[in-house]
Amino acid sequence: MEVIISPDEFMNVRNGNQNTYKKLCQSFLKVKDPKTQLKVAQFILKTPPDDRMDFEVAVLEQATKELDFFKTLRDPKQHQRCCKMMMYKHYNKNDIVFKEGCNE
Repeated sequence: MEVIISPDEFMNVRNGNQNTYKKLCQSFLKVKDPKTQLKVAQFILKTPPDDRMDFEVAVLEQATKELDFFKTLRDPKQHQRCCKMMMYKHYNKNDIVFKEGCNE
């Protein structure tokens, strides 16, 4: 399934009727295609964590559940909290994301 909604359209639906947006997000819970899940997750991750709705967090959990990092978490609530707080940031190949031992 290909996402046929642009980021602007997605956000317009989000900022409009919440029931329609909730149904749109719930429809993405059934999508198994990783590329589609990633696109939808990117839309949601651009929303500030404090403004993120529970059903958006559920979509993020679905999209990230097969990632090794989240598989190692013992408490499912940890996964949920990460999905509530994480944000989208794009890095180019070979960019330094963080340095070990750096406190900055």
